[in-house]
Amino acid sequence: MFVFENTSDKDKFEYIFNKYNKFLIYKAYRVLNDTSLAEDAASEAFIRIYKNIKKIGDADSNSTLCFITVIVKNVALTMLKKDKNNMEDITGYDTPSDYNLENQVISKEGTHKIIDSLTEPDKTIFLLKFAYGMQHKEIAKTISSTENNVTVRLHRIKNKLKEIIEKGGLANG
Repeated sequence: MFVFENTSDKDKFEYIFNKYNKFLIYKAYRVLNDTSLAEDAASEAFIRIYKNIKKIGDADSNSTLCFITVIVKNVALTMLKKDKNNMEDITGYDTPSDYNLENQVISKEGTHKIIDSLTEPDKTIFLLKFAYGMQHKEIAKTISSTENNVTVRLHRIKNKLKEIIEKGGLANG
């Protein structure tokens, strides 16, 4: 049971819950591919949102949407790490014709270090695109940017990650 210091925080939390509950379940499902786990992840995310309710200003702002999206993403990824059955090794990318940057970065061990090499804004854009499957227009709205800017930044991010992976030998299997 949640206990709030004031009615403003309670109202803000209830508003966020009612507005974003299905959205968070959807985003968690995109990572976990399991409805029950996605619901658990959304529940855990709302516990974290409750604990951080003071950090949230306008419940309708893009920064709030981005904040809660990152929270549910982190919860889902943590759940995925704990469930070793879902951590299958992706094989079959030994030849350049089969090379797929997105699958390499998301699937291989040690990729957190590669993704962590990105700046926070680039990391957010990358994860919104490839972990959550958001469209460029949706990402632009979330981060208060233009669709063209998102497209250009994703192109640069992919080139940077490809270069890092190739230097690290990951592109060769």
